Amino acid sequence: MANSKYKYVKSFEVEDRIMLPNTIIIHVRARDFGRFSQVHKFEKPNDEKKALELMNECANAVLAQFPEVIFSYGYGDEYSFIFKKKTEFYNRRGSKILSVIVSFFTSTYVTKWRELFPQKELKYAPSFRARVICCASMEVLQAYLLWRQGECHTNNQYATSLRELIERGNSREEAQATLRGSMFHHGTCTLTTQVKDIEKYKDNGSTVKRSRKKRKREVLTVHSENIASKRFWIEKKCLSEEEVGQFCEELNETRPEYIKSFQSESRLMLSTWIVVCIDGCHFHRFSDVHEFEKPNDAQALNLMNACAVAVVEAFRDVVFAYGVSDEYSFVFNKDSELYQRCASEIVSSVVSIFSSTYTMRWNEFFPQKDMKHLPYFDGRAVCYPSSEIIKDYLAWRQVDCHINNQYNTCFWLLVKSGKSKRGAQKDLKGTETLEKNELLDRLNGVPNYYNTLPPMFRLGSSVFCDKDNEQGATGRTDVVGHCNIIETGFWEALPQILDEKVDRFKAVQKTTGVSYFMNSFEVEHEIMLPNTIIVHVHARDFCRFSEVHKFEKPNDKKALELMNECATAVLEQFPDIIFSYGYSDEYSFIFRKETKFYQRRGSKILSVIVSFFTSTYVTKWRALFPQKELKYAHSFRAQIICCASVEVLQAYLSWRQYECDTNNLYDTCLWQLIKSGKSKKDAQDKLRGSLKQDRNELLYQCFNINYKKDIPEMFRQGTCILKTEVEDIVKDKDDGNPVTPRCTKLLTVRSKNIASKRFWMEKKWLSKEELGQFCEKLNKTRPDQYIESFQYESRLMLSTWIVVRIDGCHFHRFSDVHEFEKPNDARALNLINACAVAVLEEFRDVVFAYGVSDEYSFVLNKDSELYQRRASEIVSSIVSIFSSTYTMRWNEFFPQKETKHLPCFYARAVCYPSSKIVKGYLAWRQVDCNINNQYDTCLWLLVESGMSKSDAQSYLERTEEKNELLDRLTGVPDYYNTLPPMFRLGSSVFWDKDNEGGGRVVVGHCDINETGFWEAHPEILDEKVDRFKAVRTTTGKNGSNVTP
Repeated sequence: MANSKYKYVKSFEVEDRIMLPNTIIIHVRARDFGRFSQVHKFEKPNDEKKALELMNECANAVLAQFPEVIFSYGYGDEYSFIFKKKTEFYNRRGSKILSVIVSFFTSTYVTKWRELFPQKELKYAPSFRARVICCASMEVLQAYLLWRQGECHTNNQYATSLRELIERGNSREEAQATLRGSMFHHGTCTLTTQVKDIEKYKDNGSTVKRSRKKRKREVLTVHSENIASKRFWIEKKCLSEEEVGQFCEELNETRPEYIKSFQSESRLMLSTWIVVCIDGCHFHRFSDVHEFEKPNDAQALNLMNACAVAVVEAFRDVVFAYGVSDEYSFVFNKDSELYQRCASEIVSSVVSIFSSTYTMRWNEFFPQKDMKHLPYFDGRAVCYPSSEIIKDYLAWRQVDCHINNQYNTCFWLLVKSGKSKRGAQKDLKGTETLEKNELLDRLNGVPNYYNTLPPMFRLGSSVFCDKDNEQGATGRTDVVGHCNIIETGFWEALPQILDEKVDRFKAVQKTTGVSYFMNSFEVEHEIMLPNTIIVHVHARDFCRFSEVHKFEKPNDKKALELMNECATAVLEQFPDIIFSYGYSDEYSFIFRKETKFYQRRGSKILSVIVSFFTSTYVTKWRALFPQKELKYAHSFRAQIICCASVEVLQAYLSWRQYECDTNNLYDTCLWQLIKSGKSKKDAQDKLRGSLKQDRNELLYQCFNINYKKDIPEMFRQGTCILKTEVEDIVKDKDDGNPVTPRCTKLLTVRSKNIASKRFWMEKKWLSKEELGQFCEKLNKTRPDQYIESFQYESRLMLSTWIVVRIDGCHFHRFSDVHEFEKPNDARALNLINACAVAVLEEFRDVVFAYGVSDEYSFVLNKDSELYQRRASEIVSSIVSIFSSTYTMRWNEFFPQKETKHLPCFYARAVCYPSSKIVKGYLAWRQVDCNINNQYDTCLWLLVESGMSKSDAQSYLERTEEKNELLDRLTGVPDYYNTLPPMFRLGSSVFWDKDNEGGGRVVVGHCDINETGFWEAHPEILDEKVDRFKAVRTTTGKNGSNVTP
């Protein structure tokens, strides 16, 4: 792909790599199979047998084509393809794997149709949907197979067949005997096995085997009553443990939480334009085999255009398509609800229709050519928040079309003139557009030759609805044009294609309500079983913090003890955390394997842990540093890490302990060199490129320090804090025998290898159920293969407004314990506001904040690159600053009260594609503030009048006119509006526009429901920023993607 000023749009693509050790499954199923079977008049029951045979043929073809697919299971109109456990097929990118499999499956279905249904014409292009399923362990894979086979038993034609046989006069026993063992009953399993390869026959007829015992794959089709059983796989001996893993003993039922994970789907952001881009797979080879004309084959391009038209006709939400060569991009309306915006469903359906049409209509465009290889395509879905960025995306593709076509035209003319391919490439290397045009004119003897080429070759093809027929449901005409879509003229002539004028917010508000609409932008981040959850907490800018507070270098024992105290407090507070490991400025908290803590929602778990850790750090500072004042609010960042197996957990612990030892050794050398008189830069230069042995020798020879003996274990090995059960003698029974109930005790331990099985077996601290079974030796598993997954972070969509919403955790109890005034405590609200101000001062990308009661919402500029838009980093940093400030400044607002419980908050990040929706979100929060405050004011006035709390709640359920009730209870007309604005309207925090350069944050209590506030402060949610210029500045003049 050529570089251009529009290439920044590529940075909107989301990495969807499936991390090890997850086993990948692609589940393919027909789209609207009921209609398809009716149109093609499948006889019941057993014209459908041929349909099943056709599905099995397609599955066989997939296994034969893709060696990484080791077995499949299917029934009815669906098939599941299971990949080798450690496959690197297309580098494990989910969308690409899914689209390639469903595309090849579809093309095979069309091709094989004639063989199985020679008397039936295929009346329209069949298509399939697919989704990726990740199995984190063999237990989950078995559960998946058991679930699908259970569905086969339940939903397939078995019951119908049985009933029909009985109605024809068979006894029930005879009917069951007839059906027993049929594919209707069990479904079909297709798998690959290794067989000896017979090469040829000798003269005497005996076989000759390959001398090197070379084996090849053979595809087998089998049926079994229970394909999820260990016995089935042991008997077949088809697959090695390395390929698929070790099956568990018998599995009798699938756990509901596993089924939930199988059915969960990622959804694309609402109110954004969806682009599905498809590319031909190995189309260079395909075009060579089918002898396409070079550099452009008009018939091949017209066939691609016909496929695009078929997609646009099948999915009316596609408003525009653009294609060139073997690729096509389909733009979906920003308000599309196709398949509830499930990415895998949309991508697979588009790719399947495209592949099916390509195969069906091949003979129409190439009547003299037989199809020698099946065509298949890969696809991906990308969301873009505005029509302007969509236009840039399409312009980028057309610029690419022009650059590539000009190069290819020159290349093939040189080849046809007698040059070798390598020689042609050498001649063209480094040439500019003008030079290529001159070359074309010289080779052809035609002035301005390039512009005489057909527009389809130079400009690509655009498919869109003819505006004259747009309104007619049956009269809509989809046209194929070859237009200049880089210039604005095209879009000005057809403004309805990318229409931004639809008021999505008002339309949805009428049908679903504001609350539902706003909550629909939130992405569900539930961590599915059997993943073990780890929360990794590390300090923000610890170097600066340690310098300001003059920590001892390279290690400050008191600072480490403070970190250990915080970790201990976290384990005491949250029973589902079973152990932790930390060193220096970081700690990792490992949860019980099957924890239901906050129902396994990643963002909530992460934010609560980092919030509590931060509050503890501030609170315990005085105890460990009585002579040092905490000069500013310290804060931490955090990340969620999912360990799909105990092997991965071991790899994680091994990695962190290795980092502890490596970093501490380096820091010890660095500071010894600095203390000896070297500058920091000279010390770093001396250590650059040095190995562990070199550093040990440096310490010993230059400073007489034996690293392993003289440096305390706490610095070298880190600290592990865990829970164990101990017997606690409480009292004697009546008969004199002691009562010894078991209780939990925290232990602090250190070991040179906390990832070893021996360490955990010797101590016997954790049960197998709590943690899982540790492996024998981790060095067999190559921990480095998992490090990429530990470092991976999802990023929030570019050019969208990020809202981080913070809520108090158990703040009803917190307010009761600290005796906050009801219904509103002004000091508590002012403390919350002070925390919000601290967040805005710390993060200049936060342009606005709104808070009420114990919640606050922070709006980050849509072009913010804070932490490269990593959700966990942004959420944890903001909630940590908030918690730290709340704890530090408590005495300032409550000088007479000690904190009896540590405050903690949970948070989440949500992206909104436009400022209009952000304003809608903030208005929703202010309306909520008004409703809740009015209710609470009535409730506590009724309680003060002598009514019990439950009676007051019951009374208010029957009362609609709460303002009248307030007037009556207080004797003050229009009482509610006499309350302070902070109670009624909440608090808004933003930068004062008059002092923006100087940096003054103001707290106001404004009506943000009305447009007046936003008209007075247009700079807060400014949509006029030129995103293209901003991104090009950060990604380079050629648009090369530096920070996706």
